[in-house]
Amino acid sequence: GLAIAGSWPGERRSLYAAVGYSDPWWGDGHARAHLLAARRWGAWNFALEGGRHATAPFTPRLDGDGRALLEQGLLLPGGERVDAGPVREATEAEARLELGRRSHGLRVGWIAREVTGALGVDPLRAADLAPGARDTLGVSSGLVRYQALSFSIGLRLPLGGRLEADGLLVARPGKDALPVLVPRGHGRALFAIGRTFFQGDLQLEGRLVATARDAMATPAGHCAPFTRYDAEIHGRLVGARFFLAVRNLGNRPHDSATYADGAWMPLPYRSTQAGVEWHFRD
Repeated sequence: GLAIAGSWPGERRSLYAAVGYSDPWWGDGHARAHLLAARRWGAWNFALEGGRHATAPFTPRLDGDGRALLEQGLLLPGGERVDAGPVREATEAEARLELGRRSHGLRVGWIAREVTGALGVDPLRAADLAPGARDTLGVSSGLVRYQALSFSIGLRLPLGGRLEADGLLVARPGKDALPVLVPRGHGRALFAIGRTFFQGDLQLEGRLVATARDAMATPAGHCAPFTRYDAEIHGRLVGARFFLAVRNLGNRPHDSATYADGAWMPLPYRSTQAGVEWHFRD
């Protein structure tokens, strides 16, 4: 691909624009465009952002992240290109108002998005879809329009604590007219508290994370809402970073957005993850 971009920063106003052409492995070539304009009034910042692009086919992940589903899984899972055009083209615009930073600030945005594309289901997977969905979604060109309210907030708390929350709520179309794999709303909240030890050599932060997603329709039927709680410890010791996370603290069963062999594939029960990152040289 090829892209040309320009940036015009200023003390109170800024503008960024980019145009390009991409020829990916998963589809035919297509043009792309992106525009971002911002204006600052004191501590407040107002931004308008928009663009047009095409993206690859999408298969729902086991972890049904709401934002990923909303941005990518708009028509049906496991799509394949069935014509000479791009797999999916999206035109989107967002207006947002920001105060401060993500860690200690507020952001509210309004998103308008239109997605067009010709998608089809792999014949080998057609048996996994509900009979009523095969006629309408088996091989189809789709047009999806929606508008949504997004928000994020960050607060600093005493004793080294912080609170963050973000979410997205689809305002239009109504609940009964939502595209498949689009939940009405989803969100995430995080509470964290940190401490330093040994004159700053060891830094530790404990986190409690809650993730929630509303119910959504799929080609295979109704996928129930879920709420999950995770606990995490993040640390830094000299040149090393490490973390320990326990997912699904309640050890509750949750269905994913993936349907196979006549049943929903379950999300993992309580599980533990750990990792270390070590830098031998600066």
